[in-house]
Amino acid sequence: MNFLILGLAACAYVLGGIAMKWSDGFANTSATIGVFVGFGIGAALQTYAMRLESLGVGYVVVLGLEAVLAVLAGVLLFEETLAWRNVAGAALVIAGIVLMKSAPL
Repeated sequence: MNFLILGLAACAYVLGGIAMKWSDGFANTSATIGVFVGFGIGAALQTYAMRLESLGVGYVVVLGLEAVLAVLAGVLLFEETLAWRNVAGAALVIAGIVLMKSAPL
């Protein structure tokens, strides 16, 4: 359950990042509001999940998932391209998340 909440926090942060891209440097008011809503929800979810998680593992899970999801969002929404190094890096991030979550607290 806690991993799900951390995953939802990462998703909320990515939605905030997408809104940041769309905000055009705070020129688009509705997207700017989305930035703060996305990051606020992400922080609230991460704060809630951290009650049962060690600081290091919780941060790595959220930041790692956020990074991988941001790469996917960039490809799917903004037609960004991926080099093989980007894919390899994302795979290493996922491996790190799995390794850290599998370690005993």
